[in-house]
Amino acid sequence: MKNKIIIVCTIVASLVILVQGCMKEPTETTTKGKVDVYVDESLYPVMKQEEEKFESLYTQANISLVKTTSREGIVQFLNVETTQVFVSFRQMNAEEQAVMKRADMTPQEYRVALDAVVFIVHPTNPVDSLRLTQLDSVFKGITKTWNELGWKNNSVSIGTCIPGQNSGLYEVVARKILHGEKFAPVSQILDSSEAMLRYVEEHQNALGIMSVSTLRGRDDKVKIVALTDPSAPDSLGTKGKYYTPH
Repeated sequence: MKNKIIIVCTIVASLVILVQGCMKEPTETTTKGKVDVYVDESLYPVMKQEEEKFESLYTQANISLVKTTSREGIVQFLNVETTQVFVSFRQMNAEEQAVMKRADMTPQEYRVALDAVVFIVHPTNPVDSLRLTQLDSVFKGITKTWNELGWKNNSVSIGTCIPGQNSGLYEVVARKILHGEKFAPVSQILDSSEAMLRYVEEHQNALGIMSVSTLRGRDDKVKIVALTDPSAPDSLGTKGKYYTPH
């Protein structure tokens, strides 16, 4: 099999993967020609802005964005022969790296930008901050009601909603919050960031997962929950140090 070069650009939670194959048109350059770009759907809004700006500066560039999930994007990425670009919310996992090694591909990683995972609730929800250990308990099914998280006199169940398993967001939360353990059964599994936003807007008991870049420049009716300093133990209760993204 002909060798391919994969350039992986890590973004803490985002990366760009570039496969360089045989160029069919030698007249193409970095600012001229056509390229299909596979984009993790959680990063699609910000990449759409980048595409429009780039094409306004370089009028002979033709960029076609294809919305996908992280895992599906890598599958597509493995099956192409021409140059392709993949923008994902996470790094390749060990399984994907092994597949690329067997396919005689050599990944190289470059950090190019920063993104973050945020947790969102309905704007009427009085809970403003949570500890990471509380989120761990919620998504493992140990903590089940909002009363346990500080919503006094409200025993309503927590409406957990998560992205599908192919999503980069899913894998980041599973690794960083659940430390590799499985999610407990949840209220909703949603196939896009738009569906996640709509669900949280419409359900007062909802707790959703989102990327900061998706919310950038939008006016959705959701509230971002501040997260505690990871070093604050449970015994501190709600007195830990909290931060919220800006």
